[in-house]
Amino acid sequence: MTKGWTGWIVMAGLLLAVLSMTYLTAPEVRRASFWGEGWQDKPLADRVSVLPADALPSLRDGLSDHHFISQVVPAKNAKYVIQDVQRAIEDMPQEVRDLVKNRLVGIYLVEGLAQSENSDSLGMAFAVQGFWRQHVGTVILIDRNDTDKRANEAMAGMEYVPSRNYRGMAVAPRLARRGENDRVTTLRYVLLHELGHLVDFERDIVSGWFSHDEARADCAFACLSWINPERHRFSRYLNSALSQVQSGNHDDYVRSLPDTFRHLEKSNFPSLYATTMPAEDFAESFAMYVHTVLMRRPWELTLRQNGTIVGELGSCFTDGRCRDKRDYFDRLFADVRR
Repeated sequence: MTKGWTGWIVMAGLLLAVLSMTYLTAPEVRRASFWGEGWQDKPLADRVSVLPADALPSLRDGLSDHHFISQVVPAKNAKYVIQDVQRAIEDMPQEVRDLVKNRLVGIYLVEGLAQSENSDSLGMAFAVQGFWRQHVGTVILIDRNDTDKRANEAMAGMEYVPSRNYRGMAVAPRLARRGENDRVTTLRYVLLHELGHLVDFERDIVSGWFSHDEARADCAFACLSWINPERHRFSRYLNSALSQVQSGNHDDYVRSLPDTFRHLEKSNFPSLYATTMPAEDFAESFAMYVHTVLMRRPWELTLRQNGTIVGELGSCFTDGRCRDKRDYFDRLFADVRR
């Protein structure tokens, strides 16, 4: 009996040693201890600030797998942007604020959150873990430069479309109602996308094990678009189109826009970026659902070729393309309201 207990004690000690090593060797910004205590007691608007300078070295090292992150720096002259982010939070539906308040560590303004010379990252979310590797909270970074735009202009960048005539193609984006085409609307939509990642992290909605080959009972949201071959074939085509613009092949990408619109219209993906991976599909779906269903704001893209309309896209949550995903989020927010 003594030997048996000794074995269990040794195993427990080894487990604690492994957990300690994993926790202590993780980048500081990934550890809950770095961000201190008491943030859950703050109103959401009070969790908005410029990225602390002491977080920068760890942030660059810890997110080195995102090669673009090495250029990030704390934002300068950001007081007015902080105020607009606070307004964007206050404008969100109460059920959204209730959903995220226990896991939002903070929203930090930065500059230089660029992926490459051909695309930008307006925001980014990363999970913070406790000693037992449990999800404790989420930190959101917002690039104050790339979000310092009117909403409809910013939407063109989000959706990788030319808002002005390019090789005879032009897209008219509409993200804001009349009188709301401002920076606050831009920031709110970017934040909603990143908060979608927070919800995913907390609830483990899109797991790392996900496979396109086989549906599983616990894959939930991912099964709605990423298992059915008839739906996922649109993702393969659309993701190929997206890779063209990210690699700088703008001419080929723009020429393919009519086909891209047609493929997206036949799918149940909310946007082009949603086709890149299940996690981005969830974040894009979360943002669009809140924006167009809960807040009743527009989401429209109108494609013209030599002045003639050749493609139109609206919110898949209001035009019927995403009925299954709308049902999913209807249930999610019904649970929050209870």
